[in-house]
Amino acid sequence: MATIVRARGIVLAGAAAAFAGLLGAPRSAAAQAQPGISGGPSTSIRVNGEAQFRYVFDRRWGGPPGTDSANGGFQLKKVRLVFSGWLLTPKLTFRVRPNYDRTTGTLGLDDAWAGYGSDAGLRVVAGQFKPAFMREEVVDVFNHLPVERSYVADYFTISYTQGVEVTLGGHRLRPSLAVHDGSYGANTDFSADRSDYAVVSRLEWLAAGPRSAFASFDGWSGTPPSFLLAAGADYERGQVRTGKGSPDVFKYSVDASFAVSGASAFAALYAQKFTVRGDATASLPTSLAGARQTGVVLQGAAFATPDHLEFYARFEQLNFRGVYYRNNATAIQTGSRNLATDRFRAYTLGAAYYFARDASKLSFDVVLSPDPVPVDAGGDGLLRNDAGRQLVVRTQYQIRF
Repeated sequence: MATIVRARGIVLAGAAAAFAGLLGAPRSAAAQAQPGISGGPSTSIRVNGEAQFRYVFDRRWGGPPGTDSANGGFQLKKVRLVFSGWLLTPKLTFRVRPNYDRTTGTLGLDDAWAGYGSDAGLRVVAGQFKPAFMREEVVDVFNHLPVERSYVADYFTISYTQGVEVTLGGHRLRPSLAVHDGSYGANTDFSADRSDYAVVSRLEWLAAGPRSAFASFDGWSGTPPSFLLAAGADYERGQVRTGKGSPDVFKYSVDASFAVSGASAFAALYAQKFTVRGDATASLPTSLAGARQTGVVLQGAAFATPDHLEFYARFEQLNFRGVYYRNNATAIQTGSRNLATDRFRAYTLGAAYYFARDASKLSFDVVLSPDPVPVDAGGDGLLRNDAGRQLVVRTQYQIRF
């Protein structure tokens, strides 16, 4: 498997180099040495790298029979090359970001899209991406406070999918609308996703301050009092297939963010409802029909030393209403089932030291969950826990260049 992954990586790198050569004139050695690679007046290609290296320790009380109560080890959460730039005109942009699956070792794609932006603020993106739905997904994971996004956001996410998104980039109001293939629709053929059709919309209102204040969850030095309020809604029409059906899903998010020099705060509410139709019932948990699930995230942070040492705290709660379900056809879907309990809570306390803001950052945090965890959530460090509590300690260094 490792040989296959290396071979795919070599092919991808070679294809990118050939693509760059076809688009522009031959480049000088000096031009090739620059982070941004110019292919002449009609093309600009930039190659960046990013990585997150972690040590995670998990201690659980009440795990499934035959599992270890304590687990610890290193994790390469994200190690990626990012290809981006523009073609023919700076208004026509693109982004390609390969990523590998930590479970299977196979290479796939996160972002793979082309976009067009007008002088009037209209932006159209087509391909594979994360549609704008919740702020915890709109903001890149490298610009978050804790080591990982919240468990709640990871449960309600649309994640990567394929489609077309239109955004009106106004200063105060910023609406967006996307037609897509449904949650977890990435790297699938048109006949292999789990939704007949899906549509999502998000509206952001910048009440005060600059938009740049919300490119991350930090209150960087010099940030004036800034406030952002937003809401999103997503509807996915499930496919009715005996043994492989999926429900209709309607979910929404409401979030509020505040930032000022030295401090920040964030709050979000998520909810979703499932509707089961026809033969889809045979492949779904019996408690799913009509289930209404909700989740909440509260987070705050303050710098002890400007732009360097920051302390943060987060609380999250998810009400499963007796069922666990993700609209995903891959391995994570096998965890879908009726639950004996309804509530999940997690408390996170941590600190981060920024060497060069989010481009070079060392983080340490502790996560305590007093409730059962339905399935493994490797990104969070939380493992399946049928009863009792769980403690996770995480340390991470991240770099972007």
